[in-house]
Amino acid sequence: MSSLPVAAQQGRATPRMSLVIVVLALVAAAIVGAAVGAAIVANRTTATTAAVTTPVKHHTATPPGAIAAKQLAPMARYRQLVANLAAAEDQGAYREQAIFRGQLDSLLTPALIGQIYQEHERLLEARAATGRDSHAGLITRQLMALCGPDAVKARLTFCR
Repeated sequence: MSSLPVAAQQGRATPRMSLVIVVLALVAAAIVGAAVGAAIVANRTTATTAAVTTPVKHHTATPPGAIAAKQLAPMARYRQLVANLAAAEDQGAYREQAIFRGQLDSLLTPALIGQIYQEHERLLEARAATGRDSHAGLITRQLMALCGPDAVKARLTFCR
């Protein structure tokens, strides 16, 4: 036995692939990716078009016509202004509070105040009919939202 060190053979850790095979695999992956992407885009466009052309179904509790739309618009605007004013008061944003108060003053006409009182009566009747279930809590929150901040409570007697 000899004491001379023997050099180990250097070999590759991974087998060598032909460059042609690698190029073919990349081209095939690109073609498959393009086909899948085109199919996704084609399906998305079809679904969007179908959603747009679907006829609108109105809720049966809402009376149809332009009169109902005109009656609901001020009430929805009132609710939004009350919520905005409450948020501005919580944040201490005095400029926004002044803006929302001015908008509420111009919006609170006698006709709208009458609608607010009708909504209040409807909510009270609904709460009385539900008893003590989870809907009663929701209706109570809706009643509280009708009043809102002090600027609104001063104009509505049921809020005092």
